[in-house]
Amino acid sequence: MGNLGGNQVSTIDLSGASSTVFADSPYYYGIHHISAGGVLSLPALQAMTIYALEIPTNTLVAEERTQTQIRHGDCIQAHQLSPKVAVRDGGRCSFLVAGVAQSKLRPEIVVLRDSEIKKVVKPWGHELWISGEHPEYALKQVFIRAPHKTSLQYHDFKHETIVLFSGSARLHHKRDEAISNSSLREGDVTATTLAPVSVAHIKPPVLHRFEACSDLTLYEASTPHLHDVIRVSDDCNRPDGRIESEHTVACRG
Repeated sequence: MGNLGGNQVSTIDLSGASSTVFADSPYYYGIHHISAGGVLSLPALQAMTIYALEIPTNTLVAEERTQTQIRHGDCIQAHQLSPKVAVRDGGRCSFLVAGVAQSKLRPEIVVLRDSEIKKVVKPWGHELWISGEHPEYALKQVFIRAPHKTSLQYHDFKHETIVLFSGSARLHHKRDEAISNSSLREGDVTATTLAPVSVAHIKPPVLHRFEACSDLTLYEASTPHLHDVIRVSDDCNRPDGRIESEHTVACRG
């Protein structure tokens, strides 16, 4: 699909490959499919979040270093230690992984249950901050209810890679990347329809907005600048940056 107002967009087929790398700089972001008898191990990453995107019913999965059973929706946070996620029996499992090659955090492996992941309620849906407020990278699930849309926004520092896994979306973007964000006029912004599985790489200060044609789920990996949001337009007239009232729900438990 190419360059959409500075948003680098492509479509991919996840049906065959055992793993697909969405981004390898400034963070690693990829999906790994593991069948019974297989082990997911990523020693090249010093810090990582492994999210159990799909674990079929009656499938046994364990993080072997901590001897913890992993269920659908759980995540593993690891620093300076390489977790080993083993699919002992059952069907093929899918894991999203985000992380960095260098980390300054102390060694640990922590398993968070699905209900312990922070939920941020938005006017258009919600976000699950899978990696929490990690100081080195971020991994989030973004759910948007149709027919709502996010802010028309850009970032000063944040790089992000967004993967559309389900639903139909319209990506709003500038017709001409050279137009300044501060001098936009009516007609300078258009929209392109995206279908699963689409990947968008967004660098600062590229303008973007996602609109749900149907209920949709995105997964976003990024640099840790989660407060870096400049809203050019917002349906609820929210200001720039973090909206503290959206952060009152700590988890789903």
